[in-house]
Amino acid sequence: MLKSNTSIFDDIIVIDIDIEDLYIQNYYFEFSKLISENEILKVVFNFENIDVLTSSDIQSVQKIVDTLHLNGVKSIVCGINPYSASLIYTFIDKIKFTTTLDVKDAIDAISIK
Repeated sequence: MLKSNTSIFDDIIVIDIDIEDLYIQNYYFEFSKLISENEILKVVFNFENIDVLTSSDIQSVQKIVDTLHLNGVKSIVCGINPYSASLIYTFIDKIKFTTTLDVKDAIDAISIK
């Protein structure tokens, strides 16, 4: 069971990530299941409540995004703090997910995708 909170706005699900969820075995399956149960094809992953993301956390996020993409779900990641953002762009080469500053920007961006 995931600890992350969810909200649905029109056809978009916003998931306020609880960092512990990224350490659950088969976490990507749990997120996929949550999203498919709500029949949503647009997802915003909000990291505003997370102080620090490690490179392992970022790779976990990429795995979720990739899994959802295979199922036709569009996703955007938002709310990553500046320290973690610098880690992403300094130490991790292959990040393919789209990011925005906050939930509002993410909803705006995914609405026009």
